[in-house]
Amino acid sequence: MSTSDGNITRGGAYRLGRYFPDPIWGYGGSFDNYYKFSFGGIHRVNYVIGNVEKMLPNASEESKKNLESIIGEARLLRGMIYFRLICLWGDVPYIDWIVTDNSEVASIKRTPIAEIKNHIMDDFTYAYNTLPDKSDQIGRSSKPAAQAFRGKLQFF
Repeated sequence: MSTSDGNITRGGAYRLGRYFPDPIWGYGGSFDNYYKFSFGGIHRVNYVIGNVEKMLPNASEESKKNLESIIGEARLLRGMIYFRLICLWGDVPYIDWIVTDNSEVASIKRTPIAEIKNHIMDDFTYAYNTLPDKSDQIGRSSKPAAQAFRGKLQFF
């Protein structure tokens, strides 16, 4: 056991350098961790989106394109996380803002799956419209990834 086990702020979802939210190595022994770490990812993505959007008004035209691409990648990730959540749990709480206090989400209700699917499609569409056709860096998202997830969501 390390000090990070089960602690989302200390990298508790990572094992041997890989993202692995289930400490029983994928056998479902702690499925609640998958749920918890998914919302941790959503929180981080919302933080990126919120703070990069604050930079847009003062950015140059070239920087705006780069910043919008960053937001596109973040929204693609948020959509991917929510897609996995609705596949596993159906209706889940939908959070698209930076949570600064537990009281903001302590009594949040589950959002109907149809509404979440609309939000996910909005995220995938934004990503499709802002990401490059082909990324110039390995591991960065591009337009075909967003298009593929849009198609996958339509079949769900």
